[in-house]
Amino acid sequence: MKSHYLKEQFDKIDQNVQKIRKLAINNEELAPILTSYFIVFVCGIYENIVEDLFTQRAAKTGDPEIENFIRELMSTYFRSPSYEQIKNLVKRLKGETYKLKTDPKSIDGLSWIVSNRKKVAHGEYSDATFGECVIWHNNAIKIFEELENILL
Repeated sequence: MKSHYLKEQFDKIDQNVQKIRKLAINNEELAPILTSYFIVFVCGIYENIVEDLFTQRAAKTGDPEIENFIRELMSTYFRSPSYEQIKNLVKRLKGETYKLKTDPKSIDGLSWIVSNRKKVAHGEYSDATFGECVIWHNNAIKIFEELENILL
């Protein structure tokens, strides 16, 4: 990873994985609550990463007004780090014919995380296990690495 911010954010996720594993082990009541927290936490990190990468890309122009505009635009209008949203942002920057080089496993990982976050955020039950969350997150990471390669 080129971006210090990206590495820092994924390290935060890894630290939470370790904490939750310790706290939830053999605790059937606490595990689903921590799993729901983790899903929302990871999705928030993904949103921040996308916003930061596009802002870093805008900073490359050397124009502080453009950088500020993109930062404000991203924080106001980018609300869900779904694959479709990310793909559409990249197409707006690179052109309609540009295709992200991502594998279906990565797309499924991101989609799973976002879908379960929506369930939790809207008071629905998510039957996700913590182990599943970690696996899907690890799959999704490749999308953000690809986005970093495109933008930085």
